[in-house]
Amino acid sequence: MKKTLIVFGVLFVIFIVINGIINRQIADVQKETPPRVVRTPVPKPVIRKKTRYDDVVRKVRWEPNRKFEQNIFLIDGQEVARFKNIREKIFDIEGVIPDGEVKFERKSKGTYGYEHYSNGKRHGPYVEYYDNGQVAREADYYQGKRISVRDYYYDGTLRMEENVFDALLLCDDPEAGWGKTYYRDGTLMYEWALTNELDGGYKRSYNVKGELTEEKIYDDRCEIESIVRP
Repeated sequence: MKKTLIVFGVLFVIFIVINGIINRQIADVQKETPPRVVRTPVPKPVIRKKTRYDDVVRKVRWEPNRKFEQNIFLIDGQEVARFKNIREKIFDIEGVIPDGEVKFERKSKGTYGYEHYSNGKRHGPYVEYYDNGQVAREADYYQGKRISVRDYYYDGTLRMEENVFDALLLCDDPEAGWGKTYYRDGTLMYEWALTNELDGGYKRSYNVKGELTEEKIYDDRCEIESIVRP
């Protein structure tokens, strides 16, 4: 019996020693091997393509009676809108005018260029070119209203410039604001300024030599106060 107890005791001690060795080996392995990280797949972002038209064109032609111009908007050759205009006035709009940049072709003048629209109105820069590549007109529009414009002769010489940003309030005059026109050689021909800053303004005419030939002075109600002819 005593021998049996001794054998069991020895076996128990051996078990404790072996178990300790095994646990230390497992601990060493865990230190050397980093825990496995389970990564959740990240969904790919949804890329939304921006809707844009690659080929939006406004073609302009005179009606037979030449009282107004007909403007037709085409997207990839298909008509989407049209309107009529007399100078800057637009009327009889049909369809939906695309927002953003629109190319245009004015066959009667042989000019072309680009402009911008927002909510069916010109809004932003406008540039028109002659068939020789020279700029014919540069303008800026705000919600359908032309704020500034610069017109050029066929050779690129400045012909006229105008800005209505500070146009005199309650002034029913097409020249409210300020502007200048030039002879082909660049000599000043005519200038005007009817602005709030001036509380009125003036209109001045010059001959081909650049000499003042007439000056009209206006008050803040846009009425002529005096006329000077040197």
